[in-house]
Amino acid sequence: MGGGIAPKVLPMVLVRQRDGSDYEPGMSLLRQLVLARAFPEIAFNGRLLLVTTLQGHQEGLTSVTFSPDGKMLASAGRDKTVKIWRRATNNSKDGFTFRLDKTLQQHNSTVWSVSFSPDSNILASASKDKTAKLWNREGRLLKTLRGHQGWVNSVSFSPDSQVIASASDDQTVKLWKRDGHLLKTFSPHDSWVLEVTFSPTDHLLASACWDNTVKLWRWDGRLLKTLLKGYSDSVNAVSFSPNGEILAAGSWDSTVKLWSREANTDLKKECDRW
Repeated sequence: MGGGIAPKVLPMVLVRQRDGSDYEPGMSLLRQLVLARAFPEIAFNGRLLLVTTLQGHQEGLTSVTFSPDGKMLASAGRDKTVKIWRRATNNSKDGFTFRLDKTLQQHNSTVWSVSFSPDSNILASASKDKTAKLWNREGRLLKTLRGHQGWVNSVSFSPDSQVIASASDDQTVKLWKRDGHLLKTFSPHDSWVLEVTFSPTDHLLASACWDNTVKLWRWDGRLLKTLLKGYSDSVNAVSFSPNGEILAAGSWDSTVKLWSREANTDLKKECDRW
């Protein structure tokens, strides 16, 4: 992000299929869950086989995400494009691949983040050009969200698919309706906001920042908690568990920390009160 150390990226997307070879020991539970959600028809046995390599980007990739219905894959890169890949079965047993369906070229600079709405109908993209954009599943531009004064680093949808959160180098998080109307601006941090994510179960969101903190918010802008313990470098990734009870936060200090709502009685009461 602005002035930060850029991650190492490659101009391709690798798709791996669960199968009986290329065993990958110690596969994380998180990876197992992601694979099972994306490809439920293939029995999981902890083994992966490379299915295909999707090529088409002209520069390094920055973000990749599956649609919740598993039918699409979106990738974003430094080549200023978003690509939508559609899943198509092939002739091999239990196999499938993805074909390039659309290349979206309306951003003017690096696209940092892509995210599908929970209903799989809308794709959001966030860019260094200080905008976020909303697209339908056919790749048609629906809205350009303008208002940030710095790079837009992250976008995330609310559980009902109706609200979009964007995080920016301008030290703010903004909430938008799907029609492009700006609902609220938070100024949660004293530095670049690197990622924002909604809880899947309630009106709570988390933001991760260059200032070594994670903050938890209600949608009305009220700050519930600042998580400071133990971070010695910027926090650049946050994600809630499917039941919303655990928050994982990854930092450039080489650690991932898990925060439990249940363990924090005051926080749980505030969240349950909504």
